[in-house]
Amino acid sequence: MYDIYVEDSVPEISTFHEPNDNLLQDCPDLDLVENFNEERAWLSLKPALKILDVVCPQASAWARDQKESNKIIWVSKSDGAYARYDQVRMRLIINADMFALINSERACTIAHEFRHSRQNISKSWKSACYLLLRGKRNPDIIEDDAYFYESKVRDAINGR
Repeated sequence: MYDIYVEDSVPEISTFHEPNDNLLQDCPDLDLVENFNEERAWLSLKPALKILDVVCPQASAWARDQKESNKIIWVSKSDGAYARYDQVRMRLIINADMFALINSERACTIAHEFRHSRQNISKSWKSACYLLLRGKRNPDIIEDDAYFYESKVRDAINGR
């Protein structure tokens, strides 16, 4: 019922039409994965943010705001995820493994976490109810929505 009355806002996505093809195909920064440095990591994210400036400007603005507000937590060791959004502290957590991705995939990962930051409380309620009723978590309730949004961003980046 909550979803009917309180709409979940989904930011618009535009198709990427940029002649600068190497922005999409830039190589991973494997040295950064091994020798992590926060300043270099932020510089390495800038091409992905330029992609999002076209495809989903709200996601790139959000990532820049996270940086300006000191809400990006950099993790230099692998923890099984490229990035996460901490909904309690409203922070973006970026893992060094993200820099093994090409720019377009980094952009998709940021868009995925941006989507989590915009999910309304109903998904958390559904997740909590599932836990209470079934005795186990169902991460799909929240993740399916973010993966769907990520796939739409990926399609837009690839001109589809």
